[in-house]
Amino acid sequence: MPDTALVMLELRGSASMRNVVRLLAVAALAPLVSLWPQLGSPFAPAFAAAFLALEPFYHNMLQLWPGHLTSYALLPSRWEEILRAKLIANTVVASGAAAILVALTSFFQPVPPTLKEMADCVLYFFSVHIPLFATGTLLSRQQPRGRIGFSLDDAAAGAMMMVLAGLLSIPYIIIAPLPGATIILPAYILASAAAVWFVFIPRAARHIQKEIPDLWNTMRTSSP
Repeated sequence: MPDTALVMLELRGSASMRNVVRLLAVAALAPLVSLWPQLGSPFAPAFAAAFLALEPFYHNMLQLWPGHLTSYALLPSRWEEILRAKLIANTVVASGAAAILVALTSFFQPVPPTLKEMADCVLYFFSVHIPLFATGTLLSRQQPRGRIGFSLDDAAAGAMMMVLAGLLSIPYIIIAPLPGATIILPAYILASAAAVWFVFIPRAARHIQKEIPDLWNTMRTSSP
């Protein structure tokens, strides 16, 4: 298990004002878009808004604040433990943000959501969130940004987030209508979590340890 101090460090760093502003900006739009009758689900805008607002937590997880990567590179902790701490903290932050946006969206719906709809929201979130953490780790290594803000690089990363979230929603869209979806979806989520925790993270950690000098150079030359 990762060090609790690493998880708390990630959670404290997540509470920056810039991240709060991003979340508030999309939170104001999600309930309005959810009233559009042509949407397949009124909760789709809530999840899209959550993933978009928290894009840096997935695609730039190695540099969420100035000196983030440097501080970890100097710590004795192994990158395997750091990535697992990031997964736990990211899950707490993202699930909390998604829950707030879903609750806000539900408030504006003409009919209150059923328990089944709420359960479907939980299954959908985790079916996308866990694979998205894996793809985000890859992008954090390949396209790290030195700073997070409202630049063209950030806009491009937001667009990429929407594309990846849509693609990673396909398994849920396929499985949800099936008769055994209530069993298949939790099994899919657990299998994804096990694969990320026990297989993907150790491999990614070894690569990051070797790539730290290149990551520093890339972040220095990236747009502010």
